[in-house]
Amino acid sequence: MDKFYKTVGIVLKKRNWREDDLLFSIFTENFGRVEALAVGARKIKSKLAGHLAAPGIIDFIFVAGRLQKRITHACVRCFWPMRDEIDYQFWNCFTELLDKFSHEEKDERLWRLAIRFFERIANVDGVGSKKLFLNLFIIKMLAVLGYDILKAKKSEKLTGVFLKLSRVPAHASVKITSNENDYLFQALRKYLLFVGERPIKSLEYIC
Repeated sequence: MDKFYKTVGIVLKKRNWREDDLLFSIFTENFGRVEALAVGARKIKSKLAGHLAAPGIIDFIFVAGRLQKRITHACVRCFWPMRDEIDYQFWNCFTELLDKFSHEEKDERLWRLAIRFFERIANVDGVGSKKLFLNLFIIKMLAVLGYDILKAKKSEKLTGVFLKLSRVPAHASVKITSNENDYLFQALRKYLLFVGERPIKSLEYIC
């Protein structure tokens, strides 16, 4: 008998599957990154399609079949606001980072971090402020996953900015100069290419 599971997650990406279905990659609170099928989600009358297409945090119920997980329920709990192209670009960055660095197992620390910075990046205005919190998210994420950027990047300027941000709690206010923010962003982008062996493409669209 198939078992039903309930969890909360963030859709990372999707692809077409057979004639009318979609296969989703989802970062979840209880199971880490999972792949799950939404049967009939490409049909116009699909009840799942709208919720699964929305950027945000989603409540899921899925059934674990013999070969594949199948989504039976999806309802958006919290939307990522899409006020302009900037919001869209940062959403793509956020989900691509999680898709690249999450694993197929429960990770409470990474989940809590993702939810905290989902709120901060989504709700702050301006490219500079969003970039600052994205930088901070990347730094905290790398630390959770065991990476040490300072061993790979020998730079006095980077060390100063990095140490300033790495000691800041995720919920605290952060202040660095615009030049420091931009410099750190470029350094982190190069480091992610180094450890991931391929670029995080969505970061290339952030000015």
